[in-house]
Amino acid sequence: LRVWAGKSPLCIATFFFWNSGTRLQRSQFGFLRALLFQVLNEHPELIPIIFPVDWSTLYSRRISEVSDRSHASPFPPHPTWKLTQLKEAFRALGSQTTIPLKLCFVVDGLDEFDGGDGDYDEMGQLFKEISDSKQVKVLLSSRPWVVFEDLFDSCPKMKLQDLTYRDIEKYVHDKFYLNSAFLRLASREHEAAPALLKEIVEKADGVFLWVQLVVRTLLNGVRNRDDLADLSEQLRRLPRELTPLYNRLWGLIEPYERWASQAIQI
Repeated sequence: LRVWAGKSPLCIATFFFWNSGTRLQRSQFGFLRALLFQVLNEHPELIPIIFPVDWSTLYSRRISEVSDRSHASPFPPHPTWKLTQLKEAFRALGSQTTIPLKLCFVVDGLDEFDGGDGDYDEMGQLFKEISDSKQVKVLLSSRPWVVFEDLFDSCPKMKLQDLTYRDIEKYVHDKFYLNSAFLRLASREHEAAPALLKEIVEKADGVFLWVQLVVRTLLNGVRNRDDLADLSEQLRRLPRELTPLYNRLWGLIEPYERWASQAIQI
């Protein structure tokens, strides 16, 4: 990024969509406010360019109040932002050439954005539009949802699961092949045992936490002397997403829910 920016200042603004947070933390309104604030806070000279009408209004009001000291207030009232205004400001920020500046936006968790399909398309188009500028680079991340794969099909991309596949594979193999009960199973099922481990790795999609929970669950089955067919069936029944997986695991401890609840709260 430094090489790309050359002699121009470089500004990096970030946002993480968080569906367990407040409405602002998972909305277009929130991420636009956050990105605009970070850039304009670092480069306030851009404010009259990005918000010309609001700047002019507040500036004129402030001048009038200073002239009439008897009615002067510490700060003029701040404007009430609308989503359309923020989008226009975001586009203006990406297209402005008055002040030399290179921008990089890093936005994580698009899959946690609280919106419908139309909102996803609209947000994707907004990022594509602003990244057309030679002054802007955008780095986005999400789980591999079809809507995002379609939206950014023509963009350069990399998949986390491709980068972590070998690490997860090693973790799974180490956990199972250090288990004596599984070794006995594998000695009888030369093809089924490696196939089960490969299926675990491929279903993980690069998510280590999912793998850890699934491996722990299946090893419990191994200790209970389940055969490989039973283990394969258990694996196929386990949800691919973490939240449903947690719910399923919680259901498995039903007789001890009160104790488990107390332990989790502690």
